[in-house]
Amino acid sequence: RSWLSDKEKARLIFQNRLAEFVLDPEFVAVLCQGPLFDRFFASQGDAGDMGEVLILGWGSVESRMDAARKLLLAYAGTLTQDPEAARRVSENPALARRLILGEKEALRGPVADAVAGLLACKKSP
Repeated sequence: RSWLSDKEKARLIFQNRLAEFVLDPEFVAVLCQGPLFDRFFASQGDAGDMGEVLILGWGSVESRMDAARKLLLAYAGTLTQDPEAARRVSENPALARRLILGEKEALRGPVADAVAGLLACKKSP
């Protein structure tokens, strides 16, 4: 876990790992500059929500879709205090297909903006 002693090195590894299965570079960048990365780094890579997402991302399409849902739930949770709203975002099939299968037809525009729009709030910086 020595890579977790350097925040920028950890961010680069986190970004590269997400980019292996999240086919939306803009959303990966948003995730790596926000509270999900900070939480992952602070936990020293503990297999919490982000650790589980990274592990599931190595699997089958079904496993990667599960990772997308967990990732969307975690991201939505940084934008809202409403767990039901965050759950609805995570279950949006167009968002998951856009992330994992790269289907731009499934969802036009930035994923972060789409999530914020579904939650009726501003996206995280």
